[in-house]
Amino acid sequence: MRLIICLGLLHAGLMLAVYFLAAQHSIYISVVLLVSLIGSFVLLKKQYKRQKIILQSIEHGLQSLCDNDFSVSLRQQKHGGYNGLIEAFNQTSEKLRQERQRLYQREMMLDKVLNASPMVTILVDHRDTVIFTNNSAQQAFELNDSIVGCQWSALVESLAPEFQHALHHQGESIFTLTDRQGTQQAWHVTSSNVTIHQAAHRLFLLKTITQELSKQEVVLWKK
Repeated sequence: MRLIICLGLLHAGLMLAVYFLAAQHSIYISVVLLVSLIGSFVLLKKQYKRQKIILQSIEHGLQSLCDNDFSVSLRQQKHGGYNGLIEAFNQTSEKLRQERQRLYQREMMLDKVLNASPMVTILVDHRDTVIFTNNSAQQAFELNDSIVGCQWSALVESLAPEFQHALHHQGESIFTLTDRQGTQQAWHVTSSNVTIHQAAHRLFLLKTITQELSKQEVVLWKK
């Protein structure tokens, strides 16, 4: 902006000089005008190139933010025309970086809590694919590998009929299974629909009732 003002004042002075001195010093005035025009063109081209580089840097930075890369930051320029915009970009990037770090820490804590819980937790997305389970789920289904990525319908079909009926039932239900040793185990199942990232998901929570009853018996015994 300052460069444009200075060039405008220079050209205004040259126009006055041409008006008053053109008749006496026409050759000198022509040379001065030519030099000033060339100099103005070079300066404007340099200024345009500098602004283009700054705008490209801001554009690339915004693209990085869209790609969830919050580590990018822009350097302040010697000429302060865009420093306010650059400072706002860097503050936004830093805030998003800190927010992602907090979310990551919360996810890690939640993951530890869910994996330490005896309650079976299973999350199925709208494509009928298991996208999350805790450690208790693998033990409940008696599998050696994780069921994340498996088709939920195919997995349910491999279970006992009582188990299938409870998992297909919306809401809460209770059923009893008999293991290979002939021991009966009662289960409480909760099935609910949840929305994550504007997509429908199904959340299944399973827990053994005998564990809850045992805890209640211990509490009564302590009293």
